[in-house]
Amino acid sequence: MSDEDDDEPQNQLWVMIKIDEFFRSEIHSQIEDELIELMVSQNLGVSDGHSSGAHQFDVNFYDVQDFEKAKAAVSGFLKKKYPQIQFVISDDYESTFDQL
Repeated sequence: MSDEDDDEPQNQLWVMIKIDEFFRSEIHSQIEDELIELMVSQNLGVSDGHSSGAHQFDVNFYDVQDFEKAKAAVSGFLKKKYPQIQFVISDDYESTFDQL
């Protein structure tokens, strides 16, 4: 057995959201709370926190056993409730919207 990356969360899902502000605002906290509720209520994953800066807000989850199912749930939720936002969902962090 290999011990590599034992400290790193496995089976991740990252949501990167483009934001107009340099750092997140109250609406982004609301989106994070709603995504956590969605993921937890459907047993899709566990919240691992968020980060923000440079016009990107990220929320990530670990222990995501069915990435495609979780991705579809998150994508459907965001498109329905927040159709104006731009986002990317990935199994790894991406600096898609970062701007300095």
